[in-house]
Amino acid sequence: LSITQPRFFRSHPQNLPNILQNYIEPADRVHLVEKTLVSVLRDIDRERVYTQMGYNSLRGFCQHALRFNRQQSQRLVTKVRKSDAAS
Repeated sequence: LSITQPRFFRSHPQNLPNILQNYIEPADRVHLVEKTLVSVLRDIDRERVYTQMGYNSLRGFCQHALRFNRQQSQRLVTKVRKSDAAS
């Protein structure tokens, strides 16, 4: 078995483009929304708006106000800080 290509795709290669297209479009939408969220969070972080709402950190804001779990919140904060450093 190939790790990169599941058995179904090896036995039915003609179905691959159609099946992948069903997943690529929603994934593209998720990436766009995440990019927008990171941009908004970057502005919130720069102005420390979360402190005005009673949160001590951007991660706490993401976790409690936006209802992301701990790992998701940390991943977003990391992306925000990396994007801020890059600009």
